[in-house]
Amino acid sequence: MKKKVAWIVGIVGALALAVAVLTIAPDLQHVGSANKFNSALKAAHSAGIPATVEELLGPPIPDESNAAIELNKARKILEANKAYFDLLVGDIKKSHDDPTVLPAPFTPEAEQILALCRQASHKPSCSFERNWSNPVRTTFPELPDLKFFAHMLGHDMVIQAEKGNWDTAEQDAVAISKISQYCFSEPFQFGFLLAHTINTMNAKTMQRMVHKTDAHPRSLEIVEKVAGASQPHSIMHYQKGEAFMHIEIAKLLSNKKTSEGAYSVLGFSPPSQSGNALLDLWHKIKRKIDEPSEPYQSSQAVRTAQAAFIVEKATAKYKALSANGDNIDSLNTLLRKLEVDAQRSAKANGAVWKMLSYAPNIADTLRTADAQDALLKGAVEIHRYKAAKGKNPIAGDIVLPTDPFTDKDLILKTFKSGFSLYSLGANRKDDGGRIENSVSREEVDLVYRYRMPDTDFGGR
Repeated sequence: MKKKVAWIVGIVGALALAVAVLTIAPDLQHVGSANKFNSALKAAHSAGIPATVEELLGPPIPDESNAAIELNKARKILEANKAYFDLLVGDIKKSHDDPTVLPAPFTPEAEQILALCRQASHKPSCSFERNWSNPVRTTFPELPDLKFFAHMLGHDMVIQAEKGNWDTAEQDAVAISKISQYCFSEPFQFGFLLAHTINTMNAKTMQRMVHKTDAHPRSLEIVEKVAGASQPHSIMHYQKGEAFMHIEIAKLLSNKKTSEGAYSVLGFSPPSQSGNALLDLWHKIKRKIDEPSEPYQSSQAVRTAQAAFIVEKATAKYKALSANGDNIDSLNTLLRKLEVDAQRSAKANGAVWKMLSYAPNIADTLRTADAQDALLKGAVEIHRYKAAKGKNPIAGDIVLPTDPFTDKDLILKTFKSGFSLYSLGANRKDDGGRIENSVSREEVDLVYRYRMPDTDFGGR
């Protein structure tokens, strides 16, 4: 009997020991992960990634230099009359493609918004006050409103130009350009992309202004002034913010109390795999027996290892892009290489690579912006040639800017009544036949086509 009891006790003890070993196995596997995470944080900050919100955003901007003061007043007017402005901006966008759509006249409130935007454009900086207590959950409601204002200013620009109110038309064009800069000042990817969207919108609007005023000399001066003042947008400005956010998510993940919130930000549920096959099998059986509704949470050590992985990959990406600078030719290749590397090495880290956004079309966005600027300047030269000579130029008559996609001259096609000027790279393809340029066909035609008032040009 004693032997049986001893035998049973031995089996129970062995099982208890096995369970204990299985339970701590992941922690043994990831021993030192906390030290690894702290080391990764130090390396990230040494690479230039901000450690705090204050470090990311810089010192506060005084009111006399901050365009947000006027723009917030405009936003309050917009919010109080949202139904009217939704309809107005919707009709403005429709009228670009359908001339029978006539947007409603501007109300006094709309005129007040335009005046506030023009006032704001005289200020060098823009910074909106936000709650940064949880950076990962911080929202940016101002940016869509700024796009609304850009649509309204563009519509007014053409109206003022047709009336001959050139000073006001120029103020509108400059205000749109400054709004684009204010969007870009947000050190995050959506601010970067919205800045380019608004710049493209301004280019299209100035094209309409030139068209509707028969290439009036003052319209060409406005185009030249705004296009010439456009600033190149370095991706490192927003990459600093993106890297900062990655590290903030990693900090949430490394903390047991906030880890579930971190997984929701990443866009998937907490992992059901610990990295230890026996332990995973044990928990799978255990869940079926007594915990059918409770998902298995990975250990603190596993989460910390995942957090360290995120910081390491975000730092590697930031350092690689810093070394690349603004070399557009190598940017896409570099981004794809970083993504593949992160994806391959993430298999043992709960697939946390999903949150590492690589934005493969960024290089094309930059190159398209360069092409748009070159085409605007080229169009001005062609219009001036026709005004002086009484005819459209032919190849060799004027020196056109270089196509930034191919490093060749821009293509010029002339007609008796007008011309078409466009970039070879607008629809270039790589070896796989994939169109790399992220601009749609319709946008390409609108941005890259410049014509005299009576030109009938239905496509490229």
